[in-house]
Amino acid sequence: MSHFWKAQIAVLACLVFPAVGHAAFLKTLGFSESHILYTQDQSPSVNNWMHTIKAGLESSKDGSKWAYGFSGYASLSPSFTYVGDSSHLKFYGLNLRAAYSLITKKRFQLSLAAGYYYVTSVSSSYTGGFENLNGPQIYPSFRFTYKKAGTLMGYFKYSPVSSRFSLLKIESNYELAAGLTYFFKQQTFPFTIGVSLDLSEIKFNDPNIASFTLLTGSLGVVFVFGGS
Repeated sequence: MSHFWKAQIAVLACLVFPAVGHAAFLKTLGFSESHILYTQDQSPSVNNWMHTIKAGLESSKDGSKWAYGFSGYASLSPSFTYVGDSSHLKFYGLNLRAAYSLITKKRFQLSLAAGYYYVTSVSSSYTGGFENLNGPQIYPSFRFTYKKAGTLMGYFKYSPVSSRFSLLKIESNYELAAGLTYFFKQQTFPFTIGVSLDLSEIKFNDPNIASFTLLTGSLGVVFVFGGS
């Protein structure tokens, strides 16, 4: 990643994370198997399985309706054959979000988040792939706790996709994503364990750069570590 993009992410992190003294922190770590279908003009399609690693940090204060989150992921692809050679296509992403709790009940919470995302790919031998996609994101989510079971969480994400901060048509340049995570009620381990299902579509169309579609489906396990 270039120094320009590192500087942009650092500035946004300072904006999204205000002073968080005496805040509670939740750390998440996830592993999943992801299946992708990547199509790009003038390049062969990639239909392959990937191993995805995710990590995140969320902060909130008692009594506050605001929460702030930072997360990242790396999708590491096993090699596939392209023009007789062993090739790779890997994806890396970052997210910054500030969420406000719209509804807070004893067992139900509905929140609306907004923030910034960044995603890029790295390829070896393969002629396709993309670099430095970014933009704002809208991220509604919910959490429901069962009386005698665990907790169900879900989200929906919409992001207009841009490249190099250029304005593109949002109807043909976007990311849509949705997911569910169920956290088990257990006392065996000192951390929370959940299973997750995520679906996403990234669509990009710029005649000066490239046109591609990335469809991803992931099934995995999530670990949450609480602290303050």
